[in-house]
This record gives sequence, structure tokens and C-alpha cells, in this order.
Amino acid sequence: MEPALICRRFEIKHVFGAMGWAPAAEVEEVLNAHLAVRHYFLGNAFSAVDILLGGGINFMLMAKLITETPVLRAYTARITDRPAFHKMMAEGAAR
Repeated sequence: MEPALICRRFEIKHVFGAMGWAPAAEVEEVLNAHLAVRHYFLGNAFSAVDILLGGGINFMLMAKLITETPVLRAYTARITDRPAFHKMMAEGAAR
């Protein structure tokens, strides 16, 4: 996910067959389609996958590396509304 979005940010032309990832637009399309029909990556239950990918998607939205869509905004809202997320952010800010 990140390589495709970083390449787009730095205007690196995608070379099919030479890069190990899809173009950024295709990555975004797959993410949106996948999350449009489920609350979290593995279904309707939060998992470690959401910690890994959800945190990255949230950061990329803030940095404007990924196109903000209603689907991704709703997903990151579910991630960042969790009590554990608030606790982690408070602990990080205290340091």
C-alpha cells in the first residue's frame, strides 16, 4: 500500500511487471471496495490487521497521501474512536 502511494506522491511512473505493487489508484480502489462492505479488514470484528493497516491509512489521510473517501473516513473514524486509541495517543502526548 505505502509504496504505491509514495510513488504517486513523488510522481514516479508505475512500471507494470517491474514493481511489486499495483498503481496507487488501484490500491485505493481495492481498499475502498473491501471496506465498503465490512466494518474492519477481517469482517465486523476489530483485529491486529486493523491496528497495522488502519493506523497507516489514518496517517496517510492526514498527510494527504491517499484520497479521502467516505468509506476510508468512516473506517478511520471507527479506528480512532476506540478507547485504546485514545489511551495510546494520550500516553504518547505525555512523553
